[in-house]
Amino acid sequence: MGAGWLLHTAWDVLHHLQGNPILPFAALSSFGCAICDPVVALWCFAGGPSVFRWVRAREARGGPAADVAEVSPDRRV
Repeated sequence: MGAGWLLHTAWDVLHHLQGNPILPFAALSSFGCAICDPVVALWCFAGGPSVFRWVRAREARGGPAADVAEVSPDRRV
């Protein structure tokens, strides 16, 4: 499945280079698709893990702020 998404990326790049966008009213639609498709391919290569489970685990840790190390207020950077 991941290889198919990478081939789809190549198809999108060809559309973009030929000036024939996927959506005629959005000139950069093929370029945008070519950026997003490799992300989907990586997700497929990773085994298609549940995004919902990842979000719930992140919220259980305290959200995005929990990923940042705390700095004491008297320490100057």
